Amino acid sequence: MLDLDNFLDSRAAEMVPGGILFASFISRQDAANPENQVNPECHHRCVFGPDFENAWNDLIDDVCKEHDTLSSR
Repeated sequence: MLDLDNFLDSRAAEMVPGGILFASFISRQDAANPENQVNPECHHRCVFGPDFENAWNDLIDDVCKEHDTLSSR
C-alpha cells in the first residue's frame, strides 16, 4: 500500500487546484491463466473499450493540432 500512497502523493503535488486524477485498476477473472486478460463476452463492459480508445485518440488529435498551431506562429 505504501507504493500506491507514494504514487498518489506524487500526483497530488503535480496537479492544479481542482484537477482530477483518473485511475483505473484492471484485473482478470482467471488468476491461473495470465493470458486471459479479458472475457470476450463482456467486451462492452470493459473500461478500456472503444469509448476510452476514441476519447484518447481525440485528446491526442487535439494536442497535436494545438502544437501545430503554436508551431506555425
